[in-house]
Amino acid sequence: MSIPSLQTMYDQMWQEAHPSLSQGNIEGDPHLSGRSVDSRYGWTLIARPSAEVQQEFQRFLKGMPDFEPNQHYYHPESFHFTVLTLITGSPQWASYQARIPRYYSVLKETFVQMDPITIQVRGITATRSCVMAQGFPEADQLNRIRDRLRAVLHEHQLGDTLDQRYRIRLAHCTLMRFTQPLSNGAAFLEYLQPWRDFDFGTTHVKAIQFVFNDWYMSPEKVKLLAEYQLVQAL
Repeated sequence: MSIPSLQTMYDQMWQEAHPSLSQGNIEGDPHLSGRSVDSRYGWTLIARPSAEVQQEFQRFLKGMPDFEPNQHYYHPESFHFTVLTLITGSPQWASYQARIPRYYSVLKETFVQMDPITIQVRGITATRSCVMAQGFPEADQLNRIRDRLRAVLHEHQLGDTLDQRYRIRLAHCTLMRFTQPLSNGAAFLEYLQPWRDFDFGTTHVKAIQFVFNDWYMSPEKVKLLAEYQLVQAL
């Protein structure tokens, strides 16, 4: 069975969400109103979009609060592409702290062998819970890195917490999350439509960050643990 292309998967998400969003019917995040006491933390490998791409993301988001002021809009410092979730955010995060020194050692050696990643960011898609920018890594670079990391982490008995929610294949960047039903679903979709194929630009990933984070990559809660430079970085 062939693996669907990234564009096919992004389009399917949009097509499945569109009827619900047109009626203002969303899947609100129940934790957003209580982020200050949300105890879901974890450890993640992420890549940051370029400054130029971040500026375009901000331009896209700028007009949305005018008619949907109560949704959750990501801060530029929260923009990221997930490379691999090492330990999914949960209230039990403290029980995994003892393995962090092992991650340092394994990741440092593994990233020495990694080539750089180029991600074209083009268009947006949506689900009933969020709106995302669509990322397209060149030559499946990102998934090759993910598969290499999975293999190495399993070799070192650190693979038991990988892919607990789902096996990530996309290269999206979440830009907003819904907290409540849309006040005007039709107007919201009308705003999104011109951005469906918009060229946000290209990110040349120069480094991968190893971070301790909350569920939303909140800038005040993210702790940078290590940064791994990719060889031959552009």
